Amino acid sequence: SADTAHVSKFVLSDYLEPLGVAHRDALAWFNTRMGQEVSWPGQHPNGWYLANKAKGIHKPKDSPYALSIRQSFDGPYADSEVQAVSDGSWVYAYHPERPQPGQSWQSVPNNAALIRAYDDAIPIALFRKTGPRKSDPYLVHGLGIIVAIDPQGRFVIQGFSSAGLVQLDAGTQLLREMRGTVDSLADASNVGEVPVMLDALRKTVREIAVRRGQPQFRKSLLDAYGSTCAFTGTDVKDALEAAHITPFARVRSHAVSNGLLLRADVHTLFDLGLISVNPNSHQIHLAEELRRSDYDFLEGRAMTQPKKGSHPDSELLELHFLSSRVGA
Repeated sequence: SADTAHVSKFVLSDYLEPLGVAHRDALAWFNTRMGQEVSWPGQHPNGWYLANKAKGIHKPKDSPYALSIRQSFDGPYADSEVQAVSDGSWVYAYHPERPQPGQSWQSVPNNAALIRAYDDAIPIALFRKTGPRKSDPYLVHGLGIIVAIDPQGRFVIQGFSSAGLVQLDAGTQLLREMRGTVDSLADASNVGEVPVMLDALRKTVREIAVRRGQPQFRKSLLDAYGSTCAFTGTDVKDALEAAHITPFARVRSHAVSNGLLLRADVHTLFDLGLISVNPNSHQIHLAEELRRSDYDFLEGRAMTQPKKGSHPDSELLELHFLSSRVGA
């Protein structure tokens, strides 16, 4: 269907191919033991250590990326449970290593190694202690990629299924493409106002990456809009996100009147100002770069109003419309 077309399957081998042989072999050790209980992983025959007894995050000395993460039994961090997905994959949220006083969490070396894995879509391995005793084994969940950073600052990891597949929605795909575009621009530029523009772009990308969460706000919008995207009519709940008309950081409001229920990819475009709503007619309008694209069908279409609760605040819609790239 048109809705499910916005969720794509990606193959593990495509993510492994760019890596060095030692890195691929170390990840393969975990992948071939997916779903199995093992003793401490120790050292791979190629010389790489597979895990770190002192730290939950392990970065091999010969790699800029984290290789594996380990969850202790009844550990001190607010990690999530591993949530199974119907296609055989899984989702898990992992808390970063705590910084020292005066240190940012992003500057902690192991956290930075996970951030690099996130930026470059490098698979990481997950294994978890099954019990409190030293002799209790570890359960290997397999390999996954980091797809977001949640509001609690945890790395959200989406696991590959036993068939070596992972499903990413269109919003996550677009976000990854945006990160790649920003990095490419940074590599190619060194003069003028471009660095300022890049900083603004990076800020937008970070805000989009962190926004997933806010469960009560999303629940309220799902209820108000009948679990249907206000722009596209998509009714696949897993593809829908809670969009703030004006960012929460500015107005400190999770009110339904400051929200729109949008499909993930459309939410990203809305946050970037590439799509907006006329506050008077409630018609949807696109920036020039989206014309003659797959989104062209939205131009001039009337947005769906909530079935219950407050309608979108016209003043907030006007602020978004005037600051967007629509009509630029």
